[in-house]
Amino acid sequence: MARLQVLALAFRELVQQHDLAACGTWLEDVDEAGIPELSGFANGLRADRTAVEAGITLPCSQGQTEGQVNRQKTLKRAMDGRGKVDLLKLRLLRTA
Repeated sequence: MARLQVLALAFRELVQQHDLAACGTWLEDVDEAGIPELSGFANGLRADRTAVEAGITLPCSQGQTEGQVNRQKTLKRAMDGRGKVDLLKLRLLRTA
């Protein structure tokens, strides 16, 4: 667990610092640690290396957009089968 915590904190740091060079070192450290769940995560990062590099190095973020989409989908699912579009619209406007 201690090794997992160290690796998780190191990953957070490299993302916050936009340190692409540290990403390769972090991936190697994950391989050496032999934690299956973390290895699966690292393999996913390797599979989409271009997007990961852009996410680490570029200053822009889709966080606000994704948060709003998630909020709307949650409301829609909560209202599913309980009301029509007008009720959903009122609920969305009330929470905004």
